[in-house]
Amino acid sequence: MPAVRRGLVALVVVALGTLATGIGAATATTHPGRAAPHPHQVVTILGDSVMVDGAPGVQAILQSTKRVTVYRRAFPGYSLTKADWRTDYTRILDATQPTGVAILLGGFDLAYAAAHPAAYGTLIGQVMDLLTSRGAQVAWIGELPGAARFENDAQRRNLNSIIEAQAASRPAVHWVSSDATFDGPNGHYAMFLPGAGGHLERLRKVDGQHLCPAGAARLGQLVYGTLRTPLDLSAPARNWQSGSWRQDPVYTMSTAYNARTLKLTTNVCPPA
Repeated sequence: MPAVRRGLVALVVVALGTLATGIGAATATTHPGRAAPHPHQVVTILGDSVMVDGAPGVQAILQSTKRVTVYRRAFPGYSLTKADWRTDYTRILDATQPTGVAILLGGFDLAYAAAHPAAYGTLIGQVMDLLTSRGAQVAWIGELPGAARFENDAQRRNLNSIIEAQAASRPAVHWVSSDATFDGPNGHYAMFLPGAGGHLERLRKVDGQHLCPAGAARLGQLVYGTLRTPLDLSAPARNWQSGSWRQDPVYTMSTAYNARTLKLTTNVCPPA
């Protein structure tokens, strides 16, 4: 078995064995004249290293509704064109039984999608069909705009257009572009953007691509906004962004792979 494949299998095993903290379902009694309670939901997070960094923010906003259990199953270096995604994702679906899925990936598929757009479209459609085969609603987030040194933006836009086209024919797949959430003025790439108080916040780690807490919070809001109606989610807690999730170890350790060597690179969020 090739070394890269062994590594991906090991990551899947680790991911399946590590359960994210969730909020248990509560039994509610319906009273005449009162609105029916929001149903409990289970959301599984999938993707590559960008989603690994974004997962704490996604988990925080969803679990703050008190009606969602979240399982973090993204892991670094994952590629639909290089991994046995059908086996990996079937195992994850079996283990987590999600009613919703949040997925963001594609950085390692850019070249393949550019060279074989029709084949990549077929592959994406098959992935979507598997993820929705048990009734889950899927929030598919477009590949994030990145620093020029990290990825080819024309290839990124091509990949996103392929995914968007496949989602258009599948009602349970909700495609959303990440560009407006992460781009700076005039659609330019931004490592820092103004926060709620107007002060600049660092969105990206030192490589300019992977996420720091402020970026993860933006991604969390994007996922919540996408799944809110399909999953009938209640409003998140007002203070969800200030939780302890911002100290998640993922922000002080490397999650990025060198695209050529597939070795982890030094990539963290500098202290504020």
